[in-house]
Amino acid sequence: MFQLWTVYLEQIGGVDASSEVPVLEFWGKVTPGILQLLSLSKAYSETVVLHFLSLLEALQECNSTVLAKLLPMWKTVFLYSSEKMSSTTQLRLQNCENAAPPNVKKEDTKHNNNVIARWLNRLQFKISQVELQTSNVSTTFLTI
Repeated sequence: MFQLWTVYLEQIGGVDASSEVPVLEFWGKVTPGILQLLSLSKAYSETVVLHFLSLLEALQECNSTVLAKLLPMWKTVFLYSSEKMSSTTQLRLQNCENAAPPNVKKEDTKHNNNVIARWLNRLQFKISQVELQTSNVSTTFLTI
């Protein structure tokens, strides 16, 4: 849901710099709570890192202009589990860090809308899969 919320906030704001303020405020409030959770339980660190990587990749795919400002704030999240990260996870993180920032222009609106529509379809599928798995688990426990 954080992915959806972040992309939504950025998209309703347009391409001007003031549109980044709500996104940065949101993550400025949420990130310390996530860091506190990680400090309390190392068991969650791998799951959180994978969710953040997925978020980074989604923001890159959607040509997010705010990603470059969020990445330094999120760097701390990755430091909590850097020694436990698999090589694949480390490679994904490195690719996100090395990616060039997007050059978003107003005339690219149609292309960006298509990119976001494809991303939304995949996100909808992922959410529906989670819902199906959750409903199957609950019915399994109820029938025993």
